[in-house]
Amino acid sequence: MEMTFNDSKSENEEDLVIYNFFKLSERSGFVGNLLDIGANDGIALSNSYALIKLGWKADLVEPAPKAFAKLEKLYSGNPNIRLHNFAIGNTNGEIDFYDVGKLDTSNLKLKDNISLTSSTYENWSYHEEKIKVQCMTFNNFLGKIGNKQWDFITIDTEGLDYDIFRHINMVKLNCKCLCIEYHEENKDQILELAGARRLHKYYDSGRNLIFVR
Repeated sequence: MEMTFNDSKSENEEDLVIYNFFKLSERSGFVGNLLDIGANDGIALSNSYALIKLGWKADLVEPAPKAFAKLEKLYSGNPNIRLHNFAIGNTNGEIDFYDVGKLDTSNLKLKDNISLTSSTYENWSYHEEKIKVQCMTFNNFLGKIGNKQWDFITIDTEGLDYDIFRHINMVKLNCKCLCIEYHEENKDQILELAGARRLHKYYDSGRNLIFVR
């Protein structure tokens, strides 16, 4: 099965870029394992949904209760998917979490090829709710699930992306491709760390950086 532009669920077609990377570097029809940290509801702006539809196995991490409930419904009965209802961050235990709930896009004229820039986000309205969620460090997460390797990792955690990236050893995890959301204040840090680890910048979508090794 081939992936096309119409199959993309990512913010700026990052999933299509990732699919094509594996198609070129591995083989056409390659099916791997992925880790999605900040999976949300599994569909909206997802970098993993299209790959899972192609048969990839996945670990999906999402702390927000409402979003996680949608993940459970979406992948109910799918033996290839493991769901984890907690945050990954800098500490172990209970933390404050701001759940934005469901975004209201009723005032936007969404097109198939829309690019969700910062100016677009200003038109998105949402209700923010402060809740408590469980959190663990990435190393504790690895200990919890046992020895695990992923071909692809995607990180979208609204501010903790760089901190999580610092603890990910792509060689040890046998990870060939990583997609990470960035903001202007941490983009240089992410690029510097990737360079120190001899990762190659494969793509910059304007919101996410994709690295390969």
